[in-house]
Amino acid sequence: MIKTYNQNGFAHIVIVVAVVLIAAVSFTGYRIFGAQDNKDSDVSNTELIESAGDGTKSDNSLTDNKESASDEMSISNPTNSESSEDSSSNTTTTAPSTVSDGGSSDGSSGGNSSGGSGGGSSGGGETPATQTKSFTIDSFSFGYSLSTLNVSPGDVVTINLTNSGGKHDWTVDEISGARTTIINGGQSDSITFTVPQSAAGKTYMFYCSVGNHRALGMEGNFVVSS
Repeated sequence: MIKTYNQNGFAHIVIVVAVVLIAAVSFTGYRIFGAQDNKDSDVSNTELIESAGDGTKSDNSLTDNKESASDEMSISNPTNSESSEDSSSNTTTTAPSTVSDGGSSDGSSGGNSSGGSGGGSSGGGETPATQTKSFTIDSFSFGYSLSTLNVSPGDVVTINLTNSGGKHDWTVDEISGARTTIINGGQSDSITFTVPQSAAGKTYMFYCSVGNHRALGMEGNFVVSS
């Protein structure tokens, strides 16, 4: 009995010691691994904080760059505005001299122009004195006693038409008043007209408008000098 009890008691003691050892080992492992986890967590938190710090520094550097660029623009813009103001002031300054030069040039050229035009009008404006010219032309079948008449612009011309036989007249289509009446043999007619300035340098035809007399040769040259 006593021996059996002693054996059972020893077994119980061994079990208790084993349980205590297991508990001690478990607690020690928990402390070790828990501390390691805390260290890892602290390292992770530290890295996050440092990363956030780097992001803040990056944002600060971007902000500094923007401020620097803004400062450079504000510095460069006044220079440009000053240069544009200088340019506009230069333009304003030179404009009067340009106008002044143009005015003197215009004035001198105007003087020359007026002088030239004055001289031209005095020299070239002279027109020949108006002349009165009279022509006596005899008409017959089929022709005129004069085949060419020479006149000048502005001349007052008188045509004295006589008739040796048949019915005839004398006319120039292009000049107002240059037409006689149709006369019979032995009759006469006179007309007076002025040669227009627009006829200068031109040659017209005078002719008989009766029947086919013109086609038969009753025509001549009415020459206006230039």
